[in-house]
Amino acid sequence: MRGQRWRVLSSRPVRALLVISVLAVSAAPPSAVAVGSAADGAGVPSSPSACAPLSQPVTTAGGDVAATVLPGADGGASWSVTFRGSPVVQPSALGLVRADADFTRGLQLCGVSAPRRVAETYTLTQSKISTVDEPALERDLTFRGAGGERMVVTVRVFDDGAALRYAFPDIAPDRQVEITREATEFAVPKGGDSLQVTNKSTPLAPKNQEWYLDRGADEKRLLNPMGTSNADGWSFPLTLRTSVADRPWWVHIGEADLHGNYPATHVRGSVPVIDGAARYGIEFPKDDEARGAYGTGNPQARGPWTSPWRFVVASPDLQDVAATTATTDLARDAAPRDWSWVDPGAASFSWMNSPSSLATLDSFIPWIDLSARMGWKYALADARWDQMTDSNGTVVGVERIVEEARKRGVGLWVWVNSGGPNNANPGTPRDIIVDRTERRAYFERLHAAGVKGVKVDIWESNKQDLLAQQRAVLEDAADFKLMVTLHNTTVSRGWEREYPHLLGVEGGIGGTYENSTSAHSDRMPEHNTILAFNRMVSGPFDYSPAVLNTDLSPTTPRRSTAAHQLALPVIMHSGLTTYGGKPEAYLGQPAPVRELLRTLPTAWDEVKFLGGAPGDSVVMARRAGATWYVAGLNGKTVSTSTFERPDLDTGYTAPVGVARTLTADLAALGCGPGAAVTLFSEADGAEAHNTITVTNPPLSPDRTLSVDTAQFGGFVATVDGCRAS
Repeated sequence: MRGQRWRVLSSRPVRALLVISVLAVSAAPPSAVAVGSAADGAGVPSSPSACAPLSQPVTTAGGDVAATVLPGADGGASWSVTFRGSPVVQPSALGLVRADADFTRGLQLCGVSAPRRVAETYTLTQSKISTVDEPALERDLTFRGAGGERMVVTVRVFDDGAALRYAFPDIAPDRQVEITREATEFAVPKGGDSLQVTNKSTPLAPKNQEWYLDRGADEKRLLNPMGTSNADGWSFPLTLRTSVADRPWWVHIGEADLHGNYPATHVRGSVPVIDGAARYGIEFPKDDEARGAYGTGNPQARGPWTSPWRFVVASPDLQDVAATTATTDLARDAAPRDWSWVDPGAASFSWMNSPSSLATLDSFIPWIDLSARMGWKYALADARWDQMTDSNGTVVGVERIVEEARKRGVGLWVWVNSGGPNNANPGTPRDIIVDRTERRAYFERLHAAGVKGVKVDIWESNKQDLLAQQRAVLEDAADFKLMVTLHNTTVSRGWEREYPHLLGVEGGIGGTYENSTSAHSDRMPEHNTILAFNRMVSGPFDYSPAVLNTDLSPTTPRRSTAAHQLALPVIMHSGLTTYGGKPEAYLGQPAPVRELLRTLPTAWDEVKFLGGAPGDSVVMARRAGATWYVAGLNGKTVSTSTFERPDLDTGYTAPVGVARTLTADLAALGCGPGAAVTLFSEADGAEAHNTITVTNPPLSPDRTLSVDTAQFGGFVATVDGCRAS
C-alpha cells in the first residue's frame, strides 16, 4: 500500500521522519525571511521592502522525494523534483499571469513557512482502495509581484510524488480577476525508448474520448515518443516512460482538487524538447467550448483564491505509478454528513444494446428482470426514459417504472441530459437541471418516487462555470440521497473522495464504443490495455464492461473474447458497473460465470498491478475482503485496417492479434501453496472466442499463475486463502 515507508518511520520524532533543507534567500538580512504559514499571512513582512529576490533553492524533502523551488527566468521562480536522487523533473517554470498582474517574473520572496506534516487518512466507498493512509509534508513560499500583491506557492511531497498549487490571499471578496495564463511546466528528461501516453484533447467538446493509437500495421501502431506535439493539445492524465542516467522511469502527471474556481486544464499542444527534456505545459479551455456558453475559458478568481493541485508521481516500476492514489490524496474530504445511503452496485444497461428498449415499459422490463435474475442491485433507464409508454401509448412516469423495479427487488437509476445551453443533444429529460430551483425540485421528485441515482450526461466542456455546475449537481443530489455518475465529461480529478455518492465518471472511450457502425471494436482490446495505465489511474471509470454477445455492432463483431470481456469489470473499476449486453448473453452463461457476475465487487479494498505495458497487456489484482480477483487482458494488435467502415469500404480487413501466455505472481498477493484458485478463461480451439471455461488449477511451486490467452483474449481468477497487505 502507498505510504508504507512513511508509516514505518512515523513512530520516530518528526525531525527523524523528514529531511528538510535549510532555505536561503539572496543576501538580505535574516529578517527578510519569515517562518510561519504564508497561506494565512502569518509571518509575512508588513512591508514589501522586507522581501528579496529568490537566489538560492528552497527544498522540501521526505522519504525518496524532494521538491525544490529555485530561481527562474526574468526574476521568476521554477521548480524541480527528484525521486531517489534522480532528477525526474528538471527545473520547470511556475507561476500565473493575471490580466492585472504577472506572477511569472520579477518576484520577491517574502516568507517561507516551517514545514508542516499533513496526514491524508480517509476512506473511499467506490474506488480502487478503501482506506488510505498517506502522510505528506508541505510548506508555503510567499512571493510578491511587481504590483505588491502576494502569490503563495504551496509545495507538497508524499510517498511517491510531489505537488504544488497557488493562492492569491489579497483579492478582495468583491473583486474578480482573470487568470490569462498558467506557466506551470513539467520538464521531464527524454531518455531511452520514451513513450508519451495520453490522448488528444478535443477542443470544442472535451470528454477524453480520443484513441491513443492510430489505425494501421504494427510499425505504425506505436505510442508517441515524448516531445510529440499536436495542434489541439493533449488530455490529462499524462503518463510517460523515460530514462534518467540509464535508469528507467515511469512518470504520471495530473491535476486534482478542482473546486469550482478553475477550469479543468489540458496539456499544451506544443511540447518542445529543450536541453534534453520534454517540456509539458498547461492550457485552459477555449472560449467556444460549451457552444460559447458558460463564460470564458480562462479562470476567474474572486476573493481570496486557491488553485487546484498539479502533481507528478514517478517510479522505475510502472505498477507503482498505476496504483497511486495521488488524485484523491490531494482532494478534499467529504462533508461530515450521513453517507450511509450510498450503495455501490451493478446495473443492467439496456440502451447500450437496444436504445429502443426505452420506448415502452414492456420493452424495458426484460432488463429489470435481468438485474433481478443476476442479483444486480440496479437497472439504468437511459436517454428518453421519460417518454416511455405503456401498452396504451400513455407515458408511464417515473413512479410506475420505479414500482416495476421495486416489485422485482431492483433499484432504478435514470438518465438526465445536462443541457442547458452547453449542448444541443435532443435526449430527454433535458433543460431541467440548469436552474437550481428547478433542479432541486426535480431531484426531490425523483427521491420521493424512490429513484436511487442519476446519470448526468453530455457535459462536453472543461470550463470553470460548467465544472462549478457539476459540483452544484452533486451537492443537490446528496441533499436528496441520489447517487450520481457523470458522462461525456472530463476524467475524475479526485471528486470521489469529496463526494462519496459520485460512483463513476466516463471521461474515456468505453464499452459503448463497441456498438458503432465504425469498426471501433477492432481497436478496443489494445485500447483497454492502455486505459489501465492512464485513464484508470485518475479514478472510477463508468466503462460499461462485459459485453458477452458478439453482435452489439451492426457492422463489426466484438473482437475481444468473452474471457477478455469478463476481465473488464475488474480492470475498469466503477462504483456503478453497468452491464450492457443482451439478457440472454448473461443468462445463458454457465452457473459459475453467472455467480461471478452476481458477486463481482464494485468497490475494492486494495489493488496491485502484476504486469503488462500500455498497448500490449495488463495483469491486475483487486482485493475485496479476503478474496483477490486477478484479471488479465491480451491487447497486442499487429494490425488494424486503415478503413473505418466494414460495410462501406471494400478494402477493409479484420484486425490481427497474437495468442500468448499471461502470468500473475500470486506470491505478491500473499498467496501460499494452499491458495484456492478458480480460473475463468477461454476454451480451446474454435470455441475460444465465445466460450468461457471454469477450472481450478493448482499453483506452481513458485506460486505463478500462467494462463494461455487467445488473440484479444483474457482471463479472470478468484483467489482465496491469501494474506492481505
